[in-house]
Amino acid sequence: MSNGSTTTYFVGSHYEVANGVVTKYYYAGAQRIALRTNGTLNYLLGDHLGSTSLPTDAVGNVISEMRYKAWGETRYASGTTPTKYQYTGQYSYVSDFGLHFYNARWYDSSLSRFASADSIVPLANQGSQAWDRYAYTSNNPIRYVDPSGHRNCEEDGYNCPGNDIQYIRQSQIYKKYLELQKRVKNGTIKSDLEALAQLTEYGASLTPSCTSCFVNNMAAVLTGYVGSSPSDAVSNHRDNPDKYPQTAFFEESNFKNTRLSQTGFAPIFKDNYGQGDQSRHYWFYVQTAYFDSLDVSWAGNVYHETIDPSSDAKEKSYQDFVLGLEGSELGFHLATGFVTPQEAGQYIRDNLSKDSFSAWYWSHPLGTVNQYIEWSEQK
Repeated sequence: MSNGSTTTYFVGSHYEVANGVVTKYYYAGAQRIALRTNGTLNYLLGDHLGSTSLPTDAVGNVISEMRYKAWGETRYASGTTPTKYQYTGQYSYVSDFGLHFYNARWYDSSLSRFASADSIVPLANQGSQAWDRYAYTSNNPIRYVDPSGHRNCEEDGYNCPGNDIQYIRQSQIYKKYLELQKRVKNGTIKSDLEALAQLTEYGASLTPSCTSCFVNNMAAVLTGYVGSSPSDAVSNHRDNPDKYPQTAFFEESNFKNTRLSQTGFAPIFKDNYGQGDQSRHYWFYVQTAYFDSLDVSWAGNVYHETIDPSSDAKEKSYQDFVLGLEGSELGFHLATGFVTPQEAGQYIRDNLSKDSFSAWYWSHPLGTVNQYIEWSEQK
């Protein structure tokens, strides 16, 4: 970044170089706590929003002080602050051209608004304040921060700021999900199964080297549960849905009635009672086997489809049971690396369509290989 006289180079979030001078930043988790420039160490003490307030020297002596108005303008300053990471921990170019850098866009603290509209359209259930795409932190800057430039930190149960990039990925997957669902309805994609496969391939392309990110980001849209233990997430949500809500993406798709159905799935994997949200059912067992283990996924599947008192008898079926086993198998393969995220879309096509071996096997659980060969030759 250049301000006309000085060009500053940034190496991730840990280094910056200006006029040949290297500054290294130190973190505790996601919080920036210290910096070192030319061998000089300074600590950065912040307020509840993460703003740099009291920089100190290596032995704790305060070297400067900054106080801020509610929307980020400087209320008081003394001494020389050793960093431009200031209001809410974001980089300040106020002395250069009056703006703060919030990654996706620029923020003008003098106007209390972003300089451009959010490129991610807010969801309906995020509240009316979020519908103003220029608004900063839904007009609540005392409580929230927005390090990505896309959302308030506390939305959807996420902590700030580590998950913001994944939230952006989930937003992209959700947008793709709605597009594919519309294409199924207008006939430009042949089935819900094909839409699920294409969505899986798209999700994998966003995080090609992070399988856990891929599984979780897909789950944010398909099942509404994210985190390292999907089975615990379900239990917590059932016990206290207000405290443990499902993701905004899932709730929004329910609100708009835009869930994928079950066309293209083999009959043995279809819900005979008309629920038909097989993509959700399948992916829940993918994420459970991946995060909780194959054994937990199998046990949960057996419990849910037999004696689970939280579901009606009509919600229990052999079809859902075997679809859950198939989802568990993909989750296990992703966890062991036998299947990569990039291969998962084709894996879904190969295992859930009516001509797949899996469909034949679960329709004929006592069948022999020779019987399968005879069946496949008659197709």
